[in-house]
Amino acid sequence: MVLMVVLALRERMLNQQVETVNEVVRVLGNYYNAVYRIDFNEGRYFKVKAERSDGLAAPESGNYDDLFKGVLEFVEPGAADEFSRTFSLEHVRKLLNEGVTDFGGEFRQRFNKEYKWVNVRLSSDSSMRRGEAILSFREVDAEKQKQLEHMQLIERALRVAKQNTKSRNMFFSAMSHDMRAPLNGMIGMAELAALHKDDPGAVDDYVQKIKSAGKQLLTLINDILEMAKMESGKVEHLQEDFDIFAVVNDVSAMFEAQASV
Repeated sequence: MVLMVVLALRERMLNQQVETVNEVVRVLGNYYNAVYRIDFNEGRYFKVKAERSDGLAAPESGNYDDLFKGVLEFVEPGAADEFSRTFSLEHVRKLLNEGVTDFGGEFRQRFNKEYKWVNVRLSSDSSMRRGEAILSFREVDAEKQKQLEHMQLIERALRVAKQNTKSRNMFFSAMSHDMRAPLNGMIGMAELAALHKDDPGAVDDYVQKIKSAGKQLLTLINDILEMAKMESGKVEHLQEDFDIFAVVNDVSAMFEAQASV
C-alpha cells in the first residue's frame, strides 16, 4: 500500500515537471514563427510549430528537401542562392559532422505581399541524436530596421566627420597661405624702414604699416582660435563696425611693400 502511494506521488511529481517544461517550451515557442525538428541522417523533418502567416503550408512531417524547397519559394530572390548554400541538406550534414551546434543567418522572407526580415537558425546539442537539429524561424523585422537605421546614422556621422576634417584641412591650408602675406609684408616694410633711417617720416609710415600687418596677422590667429571653439561646440558671434576702405588700403600697402623690396 505504501509503495503504491509513493509511486503515485512520484508519478504526480513527474507529471508536474513535464507540464512545467511544456509551459516553458510554449512560452519560448511564442518567439518563433516556425520550429522544425530535423533528422539530417534520414533527410526527414517533424513540425513542432508553424504559423500560417508566412504562407508556407508544410505537412506535419515529410522529406527535408520538400520543406527546404517550400521555404525557398518565400525567400527574397536576391538571397535565394545564399539560403540554398547555407541550409542545403549536404551543407548541414557537413557542419553537424564537424561538431557545429549553432549557425544561421538573417534573410528577407515574404509574408503575404511584403518581405520581412527573418532570423533562421539551426541548433543542436548533446541531448539530441547525432545528425538531428532544430530549425527555427523568427521574424525580426522591427529589430532589423532599428539596426539598419542605427547603421545609417553611423554612416552619416562618418560622412559628416570626414567632411568636417576636409573643411578643417582646407581652412588651415588657406590660413597658412594667408598668414604669409602679412608676415612677408612686415618683413618687407622692416627692411624698407632700415633703408630709410634718415627719413623719420618714411620710417614712421613703415612702422604704421607694420602695425597694420600685425593686426591682420592677429585677426588670422583669432580666426584659427574661433575654429577650435567651433569644433568644441563653443561658438561666439560678434558684430563690429569697420572701415572697409581702410582695410583695403592696409592690405594693398602690404603687397606694395613686398613689391618694393
